[in-house]
Amino acid sequence: MSQLHYQHEYNVGCGKCPEAFLYTCFTCKTPFCNTQDNLLNTFKCVESINGKYTLYKKRECDTKRCFISVDLLKGKTEEVALEKYTKQGCGECPKGARQCRTCTKDICNNKDFYQEIGYCWKNDNEIVECSKKEYKGKCYYAYYNDQKVEQGCGDSPKKMERLLKYAICDKTSICNSKEFFNKTLFCLNKGKEEKNHNKGIKQCDQKCFVYRNSDGKLEQGCGNCQGKDPQGCYSCKENYCNEEKNVYKHCWENDGKICKNKYLDECFIERTKTNGGILL
Repeated sequence: MSQLHYQHEYNVGCGKCPEAFLYTCFTCKTPFCNTQDNLLNTFKCVESINGKYTLYKKRECDTKRCFISVDLLKGKTEEVALEKYTKQGCGECPKGARQCRTCTKDICNNKDFYQEIGYCWKNDNEIVECSKKEYKGKCYYAYYNDQKVEQGCGDSPKKMERLLKYAICDKTSICNSKEFFNKTLFCLNKGKEEKNHNKGIKQCDQKCFVYRNSDGKLEQGCGNCQGKDPQGCYSCKENYCNEEKNVYKHCWENDGKICKNKYLDECFIERTKTNGGILL
């Protein structure tokens, strides 16, 4: 028998829930127990469909505990894992389930509950659980000069000695992959008053820039050329691309003026017959 309540249609009858049901269903054993109120008030868990995440298929749960397991190792990304490798249901986590959580509120085993905890790569074959309260949902990937890699929770590696560069991410769980690191931008860094540049060890989320100030001093770092003289500034998006050769250098002109020249071109000085020109 089909009943219509508040624009929702309900099917009621004798027996168990149909095998192919896609929405909310529960079974009961007392006379006339299959009412709308009982359906709405009974404790329910979401039940995944063929290993795929869903919000719609719900079943009663006598244990009053729900689980959600998302196999990030198989999915490699959270998006793929939710789509293809997710189990939701009633009770404790199944034996061998990866990245699994349980909860004790009605229909609580959803994506929002699952994402209260973060997950990061520890290595190519291992994923660790990370407290979002402690680590703010961030993961890191660090590369050392002995070609070793360290991955984990947080916004900085545990070891700084012999560190060449590292990157952090927080867009989604298990974001700290080798693929992410290989796409990360790193820049040369040099303050205006510093003599030499160094290779930045922390990622740049913008562009790299190199800028020749009006006094001829050079700056390099992460950023752009907005508001700067275009002849004196250059920005780019490749690792360590912000080299000095990409901006004009300064040469002296007569009367203490300055001219600008391409980095590989020359400046000159000559002694004139009358000893005129600039005094150095």
